[in-house]
Amino acid sequence: MIISPIIPIWLIIFIFPLYWVIRSKNKVAFVRHFIILLLMFLINLRIMTPKNETSIMTNNLDVLLVFDTTVSMLAADSEKDMPRLNKAKDDSIKIFDYFDGARYSIITFDNKSRILVPFTYDKKMAISSIKALNSINNFNAYGSSLNLPYDDIYSQIQKSNKEKRKNAIFIFSDGEITNGESLKSYKELADLIDMGSVLGYGTISGGEMFVEDYFTGEKEYVEDTTVFPYERAISRIDENNLTKLATDLNISYINMNTSNNDIDNRLEQMKKSISYDINEVNTISYEDIYYIFVIPLLGLIVYEFIAFKKEFK
Repeated sequence: MIISPIIPIWLIIFIFPLYWVIRSKNKVAFVRHFIILLLMFLINLRIMTPKNETSIMTNNLDVLLVFDTTVSMLAADSEKDMPRLNKAKDDSIKIFDYFDGARYSIITFDNKSRILVPFTYDKKMAISSIKALNSINNFNAYGSSLNLPYDDIYSQIQKSNKEKRKNAIFIFSDGEITNGESLKSYKELADLIDMGSVLGYGTISGGEMFVEDYFTGEKEYVEDTTVFPYERAISRIDENNLTKLATDLNISYINMNTSNNDIDNRLEQMKKSISYDINEVNTISYEDIYYIFVIPLLGLIVYEFIAFKKEFK
C-alpha cells in the first residue's frame, strides 16, 4: 500500500484540533462531523493498493530525463503557442516509445535540483510523474541556473556506470541562467555518458509568462521588477548555453521549436545500440481506493443537508 496526498498531510491534520475548538455541543452531531472529516482525510491520502504484477523484458539501457521547471519554461513561445514545459513534457513521452524495457530516472531543477524518480522499470509511474510536472511558483522563484542539476546528474550516471549499463541523457531546457552565474563545465561527465541530446525550447524573440497568483490563484503575467514602472518579463532561449552544454557532454543539441528537428532520427539511431536481456522483471501497478470512502461521505453530506433544511423550517 502506498499514499500520494493531494493536500499536505500536516495541513489536513491542522484542521482536526481546529474542529475540536468549534465542535458542535450535540454529541451525535459531533461524532457525525468528525467522521466526515476523517473520511475527507482518508480520501486526501489517495491510498493505493497493489493491483497486479506484470512481467517485462528488460534491456541494458538507463534513460535519464532532466527537466528545467523554472518560471521561464512557462513562456508560451514554443510550437503551437504552448508553454515550453508543456511541449517538453509531450516530447519526452516519445522517448518511452523507443526504449521499452529501459530503466528511467527523472531529475527536475528550479531553485534547486532534485531526483524526482530514481531509476525504475516502472514506465507508467515515470510517465505519470512527467505529466504532473509544474513550474515553480513565481512567488518562490529566485533565478535559474543550468548548473544546479550537475551533482544529481553525476550521481545517477555513476549508478548506471557501476552496474555496467548503457545510459542516455535528455535535458529539456530553454538555457536561461538568470541568477548571475556562468555555465560551469560539464566536460567531466562526458566519458560517463553513452548518448543523448540537449533539447532546447523557446525562441530568440522570446515569450511572456503566465503564472498563478500565489494568493488568489488567478493567472497573471510575470513582471520584470528590475525596471520601473514594471514591464512584462520576456524570456528568450539561450542557445549558447544549450550548445555549450551539449558540446561538454559530447551529445547532440536539438532546437525543438523547429518543425524539421530530427529528434525521431536520433532516437532511432540510439535504439539500435541497445541489447536486450533475457531476464524478466516483475513490476507492480497500483490502483486508487478513495472511492470506498466517497460513498459513506456522500451519504453523510446528504444527511447533513436534509438535517440543516429541517432545522431552519
